[in-house]
Amino acid sequence: MVVGVDFTTTGTDLPSPTCVAFLQVVQSGVGESAEVIRRVFALARLCSPSVVFLDELQAIVGAAKDRSGSDGGGENSKQLLTQLLLELDTIAHKSAGVCVLGATNMPGSLDPSLLVPGRFDVIIEVGLPSQEDRVRRRLMVVC
Repeated sequence: MVVGVDFTTTGTDLPSPTCVAFLQVVQSGVGESAEVIRRVFALARLCSPSVVFLDELQAIVGAAKDRSGSDGGGENSKQLLTQLLLELDTIAHKSAGVCVLGATNMPGSLDPSLLVPGRFDVIIEVGLPSQEDRVRRRLMVVC
């Protein structure tokens, strides 16, 4: 998992995959978000070796205290977390050729069940870029 700033570009700095999909994981209907996660991982296994990059991980599966509500949002979040954990465990046990990266700038808001061995058990902290790095990044984008 990547923690810090400017991690969105991490996904674009990875080696070029043969199959790329950008999906909105969080859906409005109960169960729809979990279905998106299931399909993403099925596609990743089909296209392996592959990388699944989950940006803003805290918005997708935050801590349990953030998954409450009587409007069905809490149930949707629980189903989404359960499906993600199932997919992560399946990949870990089957060596499916799928690498999963998650990015967040709020690591304290993640559900602790995501951070156990075999799931997101390696954390790379990315600090603030220096002024020189910011200028260099801006030049790279503009050119």
